[in-house]
Amino acid sequence: LNNTSARSTMKCIEKVGNAVDAAIVKFFLSLGRHVGNYPRRAIVVSIVITLICAGGFAQLETETRGEKLFVPQDTRAQEETIMFESYFPSLSRVEQILVQPSNSGDETVLTKERLAEAMQMHMAIETGISRTDGQEYTLETLCTVGGNACANSSATSEICKCRITSILGQWNYNPQELEDDNDILTTITQFGSQDDLNSILSGAVFDESSGQVLSAKAFSMTYFLDDRSFVEDGEEKDPISEAWEKDVFLDTVEPFKENYPSLFLNWLSERSFEDDGGSAVQGDLELVQYSYIAVFLFLGATLGNFRCGLGSRWTMAIAAIMLVGFSTVAGIGLSAFFSTHLLPCSFPVALCSIGN
Repeated sequence: LNNTSARSTMKCIEKVGNAVDAAIVKFFLSLGRHVGNYPRRAIVVSIVITLICAGGFAQLETETRGEKLFVPQDTRAQEETIMFESYFPSLSRVEQILVQPSNSGDETVLTKERLAEAMQMHMAIETGISRTDGQEYTLETLCTVGGNACANSSATSEICKCRITSILGQWNYNPQELEDDNDILTTITQFGSQDDLNSILSGAVFDESSGQVLSAKAFSMTYFLDDRSFVEDGEEKDPISEAWEKDVFLDTVEPFKENYPSLFLNWLSERSFEDDGGSAVQGDLELVQYSYIAVFLFLGATLGNFRCGLGSRWTMAIAAIMLVGFSTVAGIGLSAFFSTHLLPCSFPVALCSIGN
C-alpha cells in the first residue's frame, strides 16, 4: 500500500514537472519564432526596454561600505550596532608594525642594532610629509592626542603628545638617547609590568628573580591617527589620512629590506584593506574582459565558418556580446530604480546578464 501511494505521488510530481517544462518550452518557442519572423521589431523593442531601464542611472548610488552591502539592515544586531556607534564612535585609525629579526634563527630582536634601525624607521614616519589639497601633514598634526608616548613625562617633543604604543618611547623617540644607553634591557623593563611588556613583546623571556626582560622574538609599534572619515556617495572617505598612510607610512615600511636590513617587518594600515581589495577587483575585471573575448571567439567559431560575408555568423557572436551588454545596463538601471545597494558586479546585474 505504501509503495502504491509513493508511485502515485511520484507520478503526480512528474506530471507537474512535465507541465511546467512544456509551458516554458512553448513560451520560448513562441518567442523565438516571433523574434525570427520580426527581427527588426525585436531589436527595436530590446533597445527601447534597455533605454527605459537605463533611466535608473539618473539616481544611481554606488555603495562600497561592507556593513551596508553584506549585513541585513532590518535586524536587531544592526540596530544595536548603530546605537553603539552613536555613543562610542570610532576615534582613531590604527597603523601597526610588527618588528622581527631579519634572520629567523636569531633568538631576540632586542639588540641595540635592531632597536636603532627601528628608531630610524620611526623617525622617517615621524618626519615624513604628505600633501592633500595643497596642505602639508605630518604624524604630529594627524595623530590622536592622548596619554604620553614618552617615558619622560617632562619631555617637550611634540611626538610625546601623540598616542603611540612602542618600547621606543623608553628613549623618548630620541635616537641619541638610545645610542647613549648602555643597558637597553633594563630600560625596556621599566616600560611597566610583565603584562604590560607582554602586550607589545612577543615571546618575551624574563629573569625569574629580578623580572628583567632578557629577550623577545618581536615587538609591535602602533600609531593612532584621528579618524577624519566621512561618507560621500555611499563611500567612506578620509583623503587626508589615506594620503599620509600611502606617502609616509607605507613608503617607509615597504622597502624595509633595503633600508633596515637587520629587521623583518609585517604591517597593517587602515587603507590596506581597500588597497588589497581594489587590486583583487582590478585583476578580476581584467579576467572578465578576457572572458568576453574568449566567448566572442568561441561563439563565432561555433556558430559559423571562418570566412567573411554570409554564412560566417560572426555578427551573431557580436550580437550575443551586445545582448549581454544591454542586459547589464538594464540590470544596473533596475537596481538604481529600486534603490538597491549596488556593487560593480551585483546580483541583479549578474542575474540579468547570465539569464540572457
